[in-house]
Amino acid sequence: MAEATDVNIDDLIVFEACCCAITSCFCKMPDCIGCKTEGICCCTQVEIAGCKCMDREETQEQKCCTFFEGGAYFVVPSTCCQEQQQCCCLDVRVALPCTEKVPCICTCCPFCVVFANYQFKLACFEKVGTIMESVNADK
Repeated sequence: MAEATDVNIDDLIVFEACCCAITSCFCKMPDCIGCKTEGICCCTQVEIAGCKCMDREETQEQKCCTFFEGGAYFVVPSTCCQEQQQCCCLDVRVALPCTEKVPCICTCCPFCVVFANYQFKLACFEKVGTIMESVNADK
């Protein structure tokens, strides 16, 4: 499926998280318009995108919007399970074990991260990309 409709974890602002489950705000316009689902469980994978705006210059066919794109597949297992769903400004994702698309993050109250990538990290109202960059720099 086209990368043009993917939701980058670095652009999300964590609302609440408990280790391998994250609920976030996705406020990047116009990327937040529409819906995107990606999931893998053992050997089955699903990818669906609908009503997603795209930059015509970044696509080979000069597409400006994905009305519907997707499918279900049998794949070689790469993780036990991972699910990511984005609908407008809400993004929910879960994985077991944690992955690059679903890092280990914990919050103590809304928008206040206290734990990221298995390390103490206090951050409020920050994007995941900023949090993970800071944690990885501290290693």
